[in-house]
Amino acid sequence: MAGNDTLVTDSQIDSQVIPMPALTPPASPKPAMQIKMPLAGKLALTTTWMPQYISSLPALSDHIRCNLPEDDMVTFSPEFINKTLNGELWSSGMRFLNGPGPYMLRSRTYYILNPKIEPYLPAAPGNHGAKLTAFFKGCPEEFYNFEDGVSSYENVPMFVETINANGHLRYMYYGNYSQTRWSDRLDYDTMMTRIPDNVKEYWAEELTSSEREDWVTDELKKHFFPKPEYSGCIFAKAGDGDDKASIDADVELNRNQTMARDMWKYIEELRDWDQETSMKTAMIKKDFILSAFQKSDLDELPALRLYWEYLECVDWRRDFYNLLVTLQSRNCDYLE
Repeated sequence: MAGNDTLVTDSQIDSQVIPMPALTPPASPKPAMQIKMPLAGKLALTTTWMPQYISSLPALSDHIRCNLPEDDMVTFSPEFINKTLNGELWSSGMRFLNGPGPYMLRSRTYYILNPKIEPYLPAAPGNHGAKLTAFFKGCPEEFYNFEDGVSSYENVPMFVETINANGHLRYMYYGNYSQTRWSDRLDYDTMMTRIPDNVKEYWAEELTSSEREDWVTDELKKHFFPKPEYSGCIFAKAGDGDDKASIDADVELNRNQTMARDMWKYIEELRDWDQETSMKTAMIKKDFILSAFQKSDLDELPALRLYWEYLECVDWRRDFYNLLVTLQSRNCDYLE
């Protein structure tokens, strides 16, 4: 997270997740049997090292953790989650509920995360973790109307990809997560020793994809080819140290004309910069990004580092989980 006005854990129960009786359609006469998956063993991520902030967080309280199933947990079909929540991709790993509403989720966002490219996700449902990102897109609430006091980065449901016994891709509900600290930029040592090569390969491919979004292209341009700085004159009606009452009209006119010339010159520089760097950015290849990951922070060409997005588990909604289980059980196509 690049920075929100409020970075505190929202402990309030998600009031807009409609209660089970209101959202649940009439009961199916014969709900299908759902395959459950164990919470331990193969589902737990093996990473033990975590970023310092995540390691410093207290564990989820017992009165919330008791909501988790004791043994097995139902997982969800990707098609079911996509159809039921109907979120569109907002940024890496985050989906956003667009449209007029009403919304099933108060935050209007949820995570779909892949542990193969996110090695520091929570080790199990109810645990804390972190995801990685290269650049930040603005928060949805900067572009859309949200309820007062609602943040797209607080109390957000997280689903993590897993493979069931039949070898099929499924989503497991890990809980609701808040970003309770602004993001930190990884240093060179962490990039080289803690981030697996396949993760760097993934980001190099994503950032150079022909299908990348325009905002990603703009961030690449600003990062690798910064805008020229304005170095011309900026004058008030009187210069520093001048007695404003003693400045005659000719001196003031000359200063304003000089400033105007410098401003127009800078505008031309920006036009040239935009044209030239747009071409350069379009030519960035995967090897360029991988090389940037290894560069020194003081290299002439800027190095590229990833950022942590800290994910603190603040809730595990049994009513939300039960609702999804019930809805999914009514369509055998979603059960594998």
